[in-house]
Amino acid sequence: MNRYTLAWCDQYLDELLDKIGSDYFPLPLKLDRFITATYDFIKDRTKNLEVTQEISDEIKSLIKSRKLSVLKSAISIHSKNIWNCPEPIDYYRLIGLVPLYVYNNEEISKSKKVTIIKVGQEIYTRDPFREPNAEYPLVTRTSNLFSIYVGNDSTNYTSAFITYLKKPEFAKIDEDNKRIVDLSDSAIEQILLKTSNYLRFGVSDESAANNFQFNSQFGEYNK
Repeated sequence: MNRYTLAWCDQYLDELLDKIGSDYFPLPLKLDRFITATYDFIKDRTKNLEVTQEISDEIKSLIKSRKLSVLKSAISIHSKNIWNCPEPIDYYRLIGLVPLYVYNNEEISKSKKVTIIKVGQEIYTRDPFREPNAEYPLVTRTSNLFSIYVGNDSTNYTSAFITYLKKPEFAKIDEDNKRIVDLSDSAIEQILLKTSNYLRFGVSDESAANNFQFNSQFGEYNK
């Protein structure tokens, strides 16, 4: 049996949980908790992604880059120009976005630094010292659109080059021989340990669940 396939991970979780030969934790439940643990794992490693743009080696397989068309927004804020582009279908987290325009038959950028505003963070469009412009645009995300604030710049932008983390791809419940998720071996090992904790303390006996809840708030799980 190949390592890190769905079947191998199913068996490995039984070993971690000391449930070999038991159906106490059925595969659908294990896979559901594994998916939850995977997103928590990724979230832990991308807490400050908008600021640092640093990516852990364990999740670099999720990085994608592509060029997207942009359209000028019919709505402006404080007479500032905004360009919109759709997020990719497999989008999970934005790493970088650079607006492009055509000059001498070549797409280029004016941007020196693009600031990405996290969802829920206030957009500073009234501060004269932090106002967006062509060289220092702001990027926000609302629903499934990225909005690029370029201030008074009247350039006719044509596209945006985007770098992002895609959603991880998981094996389906009937794909025993498929790799459980498209992440590194090291990442899967750590996610399996996290999954075993989720199963053990989220589904098992009440005293263990209470202990996990206490540690989550005050102890080792909250480090």
